[in-house]
Amino acid sequence: CEEYGLRKKVIALDTPTRWNLTYKLLHDAIAYRDVLTDMYNESQATDGQFITNDHWSLAKIVHDVLETFDNATHIFFNVYEPNIHTVILECIKIICTIKQTSLANP
Repeated sequence: CEEYGLRKKVIALDTPTRWNLTYKLLHDAIAYRDVLTDMYNESQATDGQFITNDHWSLAKIVHDVLETFDNATHIFFNVYEPNIHTVILECIKIICTIKQTSLANP
């Protein structure tokens, strides 16, 4: 981290049953992309399996879709009683994000 001018950070492990933790993991990992890539690629040099730009592109796509869910969740939790207009608007945003992402990344 010091070599890249970043502060040290513990990145939480993924929990398969909690999408919001996957979002937070990807959010942190993308910010530390260069550090993680170098660390992993150096440790896997003998296996021939490396993190590539394609892996990071996929991580960014998943991150962006999950970000829409995360934003909606925060809106729902910050409103004492979410009304139907709020729920429908956030659902439309989620649907549009998924549709745009699937069209842009077949």
